[in-house]
Amino acid sequence: MAKYQPPDKEQSKKRAKTGYNMFYSAYVIQLKKSAAGVPPERGSVARLVGTAWKVGIASPYMHISSPTQV
Repeated sequence: MAKYQPPDKEQSKKRAKTGYNMFYSAYVIQLKKSAAGVPPERGSVARLVGTAWKVGIASPYMHISSPTQV
């Protein structure tokens, strides 16, 4: 009987960060450093970042591929 050889494990593939993801991280860090800080309510940070993205504060990040761009 032949010895069992399990298949090689695939390395976990990380997805590339989109411009929005990079902007989100940078904007949250900026909020944490500001005097206002980060709001404690659940979802409020995402709302703040989403609004800032839509207003166009994120223009340096918008050239990076985004899931909405095709």
